Formats: sequence, C-alpha cells, structure tokens
Amino acid sequence: MMRKESPGGEPSPEVEKRASGILRYIENTIVASHPGDRDEESEAEIRASYASRTPREKADILYEKMMAYVTDKKAKAEVNAYLITEIKVLFDDQETRDVFSETYAEARVDAKQYRMSDLGKTWKHLNEQIGRLEKEFQQVERALFLRTVEGKSNVSAARSKAERLAGRLLALKTQRENLKTLNLEHVPYTSENTDVAAAFQFEMDKRGADQLRRGFMWLPSREKIHTDTVAALQNGRWPVLVGEAGTGKSDQADAAALELTGSLPTELECEATTGEKQMIKDVAIDDETGGSYQEYGSLMRAFTGFEDSREKTPSHDKGRIVRFDESGRLGPKAYSVIKKARQKAAGDDFYGHPVLPGAAAIWTTNPTGTRYPDRRSVDPAMRREIAEIYVDYPDQSAENPEGFEFMYRALLDDNYHIPVAEAELAPAYIKHEFSNEEKYHLGDGRIVVGEDLLIEDGADQHHGSLWRLANAVKALQNSFIYGNKPPEEIPPDALRFKEDMDGNITLETATGELLTLSSSTITLGEVQSWMQGFKDRLQKQNEAFQVASFSEWIKLKIDIYLKQVDQADRAKARAIFDHFHLFDAAPNLKDLKPITPKKIGYLSPRVPRPLHVETPAPEAVAEPAEQKDGAKPVELNTTIEVTLEDGRNVRIRKGEQSLRTNVSSELAVGAKTRFRVAGSDYAFAGTLEEDNKPVGSFLVEPDLHKIFSSEEVEKGIVDHAFQKLEKDVEMLCEMTKT
Repeated sequence: MMRKESPGGEPSPEVEKRASGILRYIENTIVASHPGDRDEESEAEIRASYASRTPREKADILYEKMMAYVTDKKAKAEVNAYLITEIKVLFDDQETRDVFSETYAEARVDAKQYRMSDLGKTWKHLNEQIGRLEKEFQQVERALFLRTVEGKSNVSAARSKAERLAGRLLALKTQRENLKTLNLEHVPYTSENTDVAAAFQFEMDKRGADQLRRGFMWLPSREKIHTDTVAALQNGRWPVLVGEAGTGKSDQADAAALELTGSLPTELECEATTGEKQMIKDVAIDDETGGSYQEYGSLMRAFTGFEDSREKTPSHDKGRIVRFDESGRLGPKAYSVIKKARQKAAGDDFYGHPVLPGAAAIWTTNPTGTRYPDRRSVDPAMRREIAEIYVDYPDQSAENPEGFEFMYRALLDDNYHIPVAEAELAPAYIKHEFSNEEKYHLGDGRIVVGEDLLIEDGADQHHGSLWRLANAVKALQNSFIYGNKPPEEIPPDALRFKEDMDGNITLETATGELLTLSSSTITLGEVQSWMQGFKDRLQKQNEAFQVASFSEWIKLKIDIYLKQVDQADRAKARAIFDHFHLFDAAPNLKDLKPITPKKIGYLSPRVPRPLHVETPAPEAVAEPAEQKDGAKPVELNTTIEVTLEDGRNVRIRKGEQSLRTNVSSELAVGAKTRFRVAGSDYAFAGTLEEDNKPVGSFLVEPDLHKIFSSEEVEKGIVDHAFQKLEKDVEMLCEMTKT
C-alpha cells in the first residue's frame, strides 16, 4: 500500500485548532463584547447587499473588516459601530464562517512555519542588513557625486567606504538571490521545499506592492536600467533613455536623480526650436515691481542653483540633474548650448554663475522610426558624451513573468491580500504522471510519481484571466513596437494575422501578415489603474462597474480601451484580446476559497510546483513484550527541589498529573501546560510532595516558582489560552507583514 502526498488534502490538526480559535475570538471578543442595541434595519440592509455574494467573496470581506477592527483595537481607537454590525452579519452566515476560519487558519500556519524556519529568519535578517547598508551607501555615494567631501584624506576615506559598502551590499544581495533560487537547486521540489520558495516570492510580492504605493515598482529589469543609468552619470556620461510610450523612462530618470543628488530633476520639454531661451534664460516681468528680470531655464537652474536673476544666493547649493523629455526632437540651437554645458566643470562660470558639483542631465526619448518622424538620433559630436540605454516594457514569459507579477502585485490591498479567486489569476498546469520507469525514490524513502507542468500556450483557456491578460498585453506591446521597426529587426515568431472577406481577423504565428499597431499600446500606468480599479469598482455610481468577478471587470476595461483605440488599430487589438480568450464567459467561482499568502507566492511560475509523491505504508510494528512479574514499573514522576519566589526551597513531584478542582474531577496537566494568574504567565512544574498543591514556574524566570490552588491553575489555563488567542488574532495585522 502507498499513501499519496500531493498539494491539498485534509486540514491538519494545527489548522483545525487555529480555525476553532479564530471563531471563538470573533464570538467572544467582537460579537459578545459589543451587544449594543441591535439595528435590525442596518442588519437587514447589509444582509441584502451581501446576498448575491459567494462564500469566498463574503469571507474576503470579513477578512478586511476583521483587519480594520484589529488595527483600531491595537491602536486603542474607537471601532466603528457599523463595521461591527457588518462583522456580525457576515459571521452569522455559516458558509462564510467556515470558509473564513479555515482559510485564516491555513494562512496563519503557513506564516508561522515560514517565520520559524531558519530560511525565514535568514531572509528577514538579510533584508534588515541590506536596508541599513543601502541608506549608508547612498549617503556616501551622493556625497562623492556632489563633491561635498572636502580634503584629499576625506575623499580617499569616502571612496574606500563606498567600495567597502558596495562590496558588502553586492554580497548580501547575492546571498538573498541565492536564497530564492539556489535553495531549491540541491533539494527535490517537494512541498516542504517549494513552500519556502513560495514564501520568498510572497515577500518579494509585498515589497513590490509597497514600492508601487510609493509610485514605482522595482522589477528586476527596472533595477538593471537604474543601475546602468546611475553608473553612466558616475562615469561622467549623460544617459539617454530610449523607449516607447509608457515604458517608465521618466520614472527611471527621476529615481536616478534622487539617488545621486537627493532632488528631483528639473524638466525640459524638448522641441526642434528649443534653444537658449528655454534652457538658459529668458526675459520676464516682475508682477510686483513691473521691472524685468532673467527667468532661468531648466539647464541653468540645475547647473547653478539659481531660479532667476533676482536671487542673490542660489536656492539650491548642490547641483541637480535636468531631465530632457523627448530629447530626440532637439535641433542645432539646443546642441550648441548643450555642448557648452558639457565642457564645464564644477566651479566654472556658466552664464555668470559657477557650476555646482553634481550638475548633469538625463535624456529621455522615443526611438527613431516612421512612427516618430520628428525624432532624430543624437548629434554625432555628442555620442562620446552620452550612454544610450534602452527601456523596454517589462518582459512576460514563463521564465521571466514580470508583467504578470506587476499585475497581481497591483491587486494586493493594504493587508497584502487579493480579493480575487485563485482560478481567475493563476497560470494553469497539467499533471504529468510518471511511468514506472520515470518514478524515482527520494532520500527519505518517498517515491516521486508525477509533476505539474505549466501549459505553454499563454492563450490556453485553462489559464486564469490575469495570466492570459499579461500575455495579451505583452503581445499588444510587441505589436506596437514592431510598428516602428524595420522588417529585418522583427523576430520570426511575431504574431501574424489573416483577415477574411467580412473583415474578421484571426491570429497565428506561422503564416499571414505581420501584426503591427501604428499608435496603440497599453502602458504600465493603465495596467495599474485596471488592477486598482477592480478593488474600488463597487464604490462607483456606475452600473457597468458593478460586476461580480475579476474576469468580467477585465472584459469591461478592454471594451472601454478598444473604444479609445485608433480606428486603424481597433480590429487588430480586439483580435489580440480575443485570441487570449478574454471575452469568454467568466468561470464558475461558486465553491472556491479565498487565496492565502502562500498561494499568492505560488502564482508566479518562478516558483516550482511541488512534486507528487507517495509514501510507502509503514511496516507493522511488533507488540511490546509483556512485563515480567516482579519487574519495576517505569517511574512516571520524579521528585526534585525547587526555589519559591520568597526564597524557600520545596520538593515537588514532576511529570504528567491530574488535579481535582471544584469543576473538574480530573484536570490533566504536564510540563507543556501554561497558565496565567494575576497578569503573570507560568509553566506547570509539578505538585508539592507534601500536600499535592500545584506549583508553577515563571515563564520569564524559570528558576523561580510559586504555589497555587488547583482552581487558580484551572482558571489560569483558560485565561492563558484566551490571551494567546487574542495575540494570535492580532497577528492578523502582521501575518503577511513579517
């Protein structure tokens, strides 16, 4: 006989214990503690509004309400009465209660196992170290770039410190990357190992969501662009970020400027006529005096720190970076000024003011080509002064699913939860069952009998809507890029299409006409708004937004998008979305459960699926031999001497024992029993040798003991369990944040 082990299965005793605990907490702490005057009208209104929701959706809502309740409770703030009524109504629903408690319990067990694992502790420690060293490194890096370090010895020391910090950071980041990847290189992809990889991925997902809330998500490809941009500036070159609309060029430029100077860049909107007036100075009229003065342009402000000729001292004492937007439009008038600026060093005169240390520029532009006839390549005389860096849309593939990761991270709410069914999000896998020849044994005796393989076709209907959307968006972006490239630069596997007599378009990759788009793309900003709009859709007074599922929401957003697309591209863009089955009916989501943090970590194909294994049935264990007459029985209790809190020494009997109380005829206690009396926590140590009174040791001071009555211990066990439960529920706020 073989026992199968595969993802899923019956809830563990630990999960059942925690599920029971959260139900008791809601019942005792929220429902019973806030009886109030029942507002039957409000309850009926709430119940009616949730009537059409599935148990999963209501469990998601209950989770969000619980998080709000616990957060306010921890902050000692007054909890909104209407929110408590919502919790009560949702808790009254048996299906919702069951789904919520089981999902919560699974998530808590997963989080606890990860936090307690050596890898989880190492990950947390590495992130803390990296965060601290990055701040220190950026301070030194900025000081060197802005030349605020004076004296040869100080400069030399600062450079050495920067080198040392850079080396340590690289080593730590490499170690962190190894934790995400190499930890699975030498171990089998069994669930206990892939679960850790999923936990790592979820940590990265949380980090990405936090970054997006601050304005920009640092996907690996974006970090590479940032590193190249900063390196170019440090090497004395001006970076030129080249990319299509919506690839994030301006955000990358701003991030590099902030890192090196501590200030956002000044901005220059480039045109063919841009020249000294726009870049250096132009005449302006003072509103108060009516007199004229020189208003300085973006380049002058960045290089000198002065805003206009009225200032006696500069408003900025350090150089800034000027961001040239659409630098490909620049003409001869601009280049004559730029060449002059490039020849200046810190302290040199620049139109009557000294150049500040750190002054530089970053250019951003669309690529040259038929789509942008007014964009020109950089002036040949400037090529040795610049560093061209290509900024593409994020990649989207099974090996590097950045687009997909961006999308589902944008769906994470403030509690790092996604209120969408897993079936609507995740890529689909197919189980490959091994033949007898393919099966193999693991070191612990288990047998690997199969594996889950990702369905390669990104348009396959078995994939969740989000995975198909990510692939569709990338296909559309590629078609847009190809619309501005010469044929010889377009890859052979680019999408092609055929159009029938009725004008209907179908896509394929082998034959047909190359599919290119002239002016239509989807930017990261649009994708972000689609994801975040789903979370807020029901708050809008728009009937079209009141959709039940994520799949329906995406269909709605695509319809709106297509109405805004140029007529020349509309049929092709629609064909792309249709090819990825994004107009299909929404899947049946009736019996699905909320997605847990571990399952969110498993969304990315970077995380391997756990292997399917079987465990051989254990061999029969022989019955123990009967005890011979006269043999000494095993001693269950040991008598030892302990010290009481008042300094006296007493002898106690250790071991598993039973106490008799006014309530219980037999209260089982032992070394693992914990109880709480008068605000202090104790571990059961034993009973007095002379009168069997229970004795407990202080948890904070195990060498000190105290004598109790059996009733105190019995009540203390309940109090300790409830306090532990309260802390466990409060960990809801930290469950996905630690």
